[in-house]
Amino acid sequence: MKKRIIAGLLASTLAVSTGVMGCSQKSEVSDVIQLGATFTLTGNLSASGEYCQQGLELFLEDVEKMDVLGKKVEVVVEDCGSDQQGSINATNKLLARENISAWFGCGNTSADALASAPSILESEVPCFVFGSSANIYKENNPYMLLNRMSDDHAGALFAKSVAEILKMKNPAIIHVSEAYGTSLSSEIITNLKTYGITPAIVVSYNVDEKQFTPILTQVLNSGCDGIIAVSHNFDAAVLAKTVQSMNIDLPLIGSASYCSVISIDAAGDAMDGWYSIGDWSPNAINEKGAEFSARFQERFGTKPDKAAVITYDSLMLMCEAIKLQGASDPASVLEGIKKIKDYDGVMCKYTWHEDRSLANSQPLVRVENGEVEVIEIVNR
Repeated sequence: MKKRIIAGLLASTLAVSTGVMGCSQKSEVSDVIQLGATFTLTGNLSASGEYCQQGLELFLEDVEKMDVLGKKVEVVVEDCGSDQQGSINATNKLLARENISAWFGCGNTSADALASAPSILESEVPCFVFGSSANIYKENNPYMLLNRMSDDHAGALFAKSVAEILKMKNPAIIHVSEAYGTSLSSEIITNLKTYGITPAIVVSYNVDEKQFTPILTQVLNSGCDGIIAVSHNFDAAVLAKTVQSMNIDLPLIGSASYCSVISIDAAGDAMDGWYSIGDWSPNAINEKGAEFSARFQERFGTKPDKAAVITYDSLMLMCEAIKLQGASDPASVLEGIKKIKDYDGVMCKYTWHEDRSLANSQPLVRVENGEVEVIEIVNR
């Protein structure tokens, strides 16, 4: 049922937007603000795309009640599949349209976003990318934006949690070997030094890794006193299951995937006991987040994953920027985004920062009995 609803929403969104693009009268086009999005609707990462579509559905409902320059807001969606080439193709297809004011997506990983950086730069259309690698900021592309905190900030929170809460002195680090994994693990290692901590071992693995027993055996042989893991959703679930099957009894902390609804659903009780530096918890403690979570669960019968929340907030931030600037052309939207300060979003409050990210805070959470409980909110 969920997939039929999503497919219907996608078809209707694209049909309406295509009709607008086909209009010959400029006055008709000017009555519509077109935003864009690329979602992983097909392939092995399609679960994330489904949550994005659900976040989009709630956004479309809410934006109808808003006054955005007195115009109708529509969203053009392209399927980017579940691989990097699909992300590049979807980016190019979306940006080939002439009237996109701003957009969200660019694949499902930081590596996908970085691969599309040349197209984004050439288009001069601002994009909230799905990734969070510090390399996105270092790309020095003014049109690549983050609504999440970048990994350099997450690295500091990881180090604080490892040293002060989990009391690790000799942790092992396991990370996926692409832009996100290498960036965040590097930031963690750098920040651990401020606590006088050097990892016992650092091990990387391929994106499609499914056999973690040899890696975890290597980790245990290092004499570590805890495990730090940086993974994507499905490898996080596989790694957590392997930790459980090997009866590893060590403090565990992972990246945002270790508290995602997708990972918890896939891992079951194997994710219990994991701490995570997340972007979002369905048990949100801010009022707007709690309201969104309750509404989402009532509508879709499941807890909202971060993919739904990031989609919703990114599109709302674009609308806020348009209202602040009083115009919807891409250059004006970018200037409007730079004016955002303490905007009350679902995930957190947002303010423009010089690293082109907007999130003002990030939670430390712990999974217990399948629930993501907030331990602490850390502000910039």
